Amino acid sequence: MKNGDFIEISYVGKIALTDEVFDDTSKSKSPAFAVMGQKMLPVGVEKQLELMEVGDEREFPVSPDEGFGKRFPQLVRIIPMRDFIKQNINPVPGIFVTIDGRQAKVQSVSAGRVRVDFNHPLAGRELIYMMKVVRKLTEPAEMAQKFIDHFGFPVRCSFADGKLTVKLTEQMKNLFEKMFSEKLKHLIPEIKEVVFDLEKGEKKTDEEKHDAAPAETENKNA
Repeated sequence: MKNGDFIEISYVGKIALTDEVFDDTSKSKSPAFAVMGQKMLPVGVEKQLELMEVGDEREFPVSPDEGFGKRFPQLVRIIPMRDFIKQNINPVPGIFVTIDGRQAKVQSVSAGRVRVDFNHPLAGRELIYMMKVVRKLTEPAEMAQKFIDHFGFPVRCSFADGKLTVKLTEQMKNLFEKMFSEKLKHLIPEIKEVVFDLEKGEKKTDEEKHDAAPAETENKNA
C-alpha cells in the first residue's frame, strides 16, 4: 500500500502486556476504512501497511512512539467538583468527559475533587496488531462516500464525467464545502468538480395541513 491509497482493513488490536483486546473490526458490520498518509491510523500501523498488498495478513508490534504516544504525568489533573456541577456533568470514575474542548478520563472522585487523565487511553502502551488488507477502493464515488462517511456526514455521492454530485440538505452545504470539496479533489484526482443536489424540505401532508388549520384559527381568536 502507498500514500494516497483508499483501503479497507480488518484487524485485532491488543495491549501487549495484558493481551487485552482494545479494538476488533470483526465486531463491526464492515471493515475499517482509511486513506494512507492522512493520519487516520497510527504511524506504526501505516509503516506496516506500506509493506503489504491486498489480501496480505500480518501480525506486528507497535511502540508507544509510533502508536498513541508516550504517557505524560502532567496530563493528569485535579479539577474541583464544582466545575463539573456548573456543566451538569456527573463525573463517575471510568467515564470520558470533555473539558475545554479536550477529552479526558475520570480516574477518581474524592472530597469534592475529581482526578482526570488527558492522556490517550492507549498512551504509553506497547501494542500488537493482527491485520489484513481487505481491499483497495478504486471507484471515485465509493472513495468519496467512504471518506465522508468516516466523518459522520449523512450524504449520498454519485460520480460521472469528472463531476462528483453530493446529495445533501441546504443547511449542510456550506460546512461541506469548507470541509470536503477541495480535499476530495486533492485526494481523488478523477474528481474535477464537486456539485450539489440539494434535498428539499419535507412537505406537509393534507392531513397535517388540516390538523394545523384549527390551531391557527384559535390563536387568531385568542
